[in-house]
Amino acid sequence: MSPEASPSLLDLLMDILRLYEQDPIFALTSTTGGSTKVGDNVDQVVPLISTLLVGSGSDTIKLHAKSALLAVLDQVRSDLGVEAVPEVHTSDMWPAM
Repeated sequence: MSPEASPSLLDLLMDILRLYEQDPIFALTSTTGGSTKVGDNVDQVVPLISTLLVGSGSDTIKLHAKSALLAVLDQVRSDLGVEAVPEVHTSDMWPAM
């Protein structure tokens, strides 16, 4: 996201990210020729949101992009029936030195 982006564009982006955070199915829904499909655009949505996490964008946008991306990925995981991966703490893997 360019630092020169207009405030109205940044507000629109923040609103979209908040929508994706609250309703990740909306991010995964595509409408083409009058038919609606869920999940057909994962390969477009995930990289698009991911691009907001890198570069010189605002920290607020990065925070909401991260939350939106996690919500979308969690929705995909849930739709596929995949259990969440438990957290792995490296301190449990190696003895203290």
